[in-house]
Formats: sequence, C-alpha cells, structure tokens
Amino acid sequence: MQKDSFSDQVSKMKEADLLVFASPLYFWTVSARIKAFIERFYCVAEEDENPSFGRYEKYPVC
Repeated sequence: MQKDSFSDQVSKMKEADLLVFASPLYFWTVSARIKAFIERFYCVAEEDENPSFGRYEKYPVC
C-alpha cells in the first residue's frame, strides 16, 4: 500500500457529482501521472454482476 493522500480522497470522489480526468498529450497518450492515478482509481470499482461489453467493474453512482 502506498502512503499518500489518495485514500483520503476516495470518499470525496464518491461524493462528487462529476470527475474530470484531464492531461496534456505526450507522444499521443496521456501523462504517466494521470495513468498512475487512473490505475489507483480502480480501488473504487465494484464487481458488476451483469457486465456490458465484457467489462466486469462498475463505479458507484451518487
């Protein structure tokens, strides 16, 4: 487990009406920092019992 403020931010993200992920493009992809954030964001996902398009995760709807 990483020791940073991400776990403190999870509850705020769940309460938010909207999350916007933005990044400049470096070599036709987003920055490493936003990639790392998105990977850490998967901890909020829950298992979807009826997945669409083969996706197995879903995110809480506030």
